[in-house]
Amino acid sequence: MKNNSSSILQQASAYVSVLLKEQLSENYFYHNFHHTYEVVNNAAEIASAYPLHGDELEILFLAAWFHDTGHTRGSHHHEESSIQILKQFFTRQYYPEKKLSAVINCIKATRVPQKPKTLLEQILCDADLLYLGKKNMIEQAELLRLESEQLQKKTIPETEWLKQSMEFINHHHYHTAYAIKKYEPLKQKNLRKIQRYLSKLESTGNPKK
Repeated sequence: MKNNSSSILQQASAYVSVLLKEQLSENYFYHNFHHTYEVVNNAAEIASAYPLHGDELEILFLAAWFHDTGHTRGSHHHEESSIQILKQFFTRQYYPEKKLSAVINCIKATRVPQKPKTLLEQILCDADLLYLGKKNMIEQAELLRLESEQLQKKTIPETEWLKQSMEFINHHHYHTAYAIKKYEPLKQKNLRKIQRYLSKLESTGNPKK
């Protein structure tokens, strides 16, 4: 990767780090700096399976760093807010319009239901939801539940949350061949775990809060 690409990415990561740590509400137990950092690493892992050149990697990693920054302005349509923050970042320096457009399209693609069109968009979409196929999926989902409760200002019964999680997983699919091969099997295993746990809770008639 070219030196100027490294410089841009270093500036972007520093900018996003400060933004999320200083302006993101404490109610974001899941969509926080840790998640963003993990998505960047996930994107790097998936991208390593493909022959991408420097500019493509720069676009991908910029999108990964900025994709959830919009949460600092609220969760509603946060992708559009993320794009506005990205554009504000680049008012400080020149960035080619064609590359900026590609970064924006990657961020837009992460909106659920995901509909990525290019390989870079597919990689970012998979990186964003790669946790569904990881061993700590249950723990991550619980953080997402806590976040949802805080933002909605209401308690979500565990059985209701499990059903929502199952529906989300059933409608989700990875887009890259890499994620499909490596993470889809464990995602299905996680789904079965949730199904068994939900059945257990419903059979006891004692849904946890």
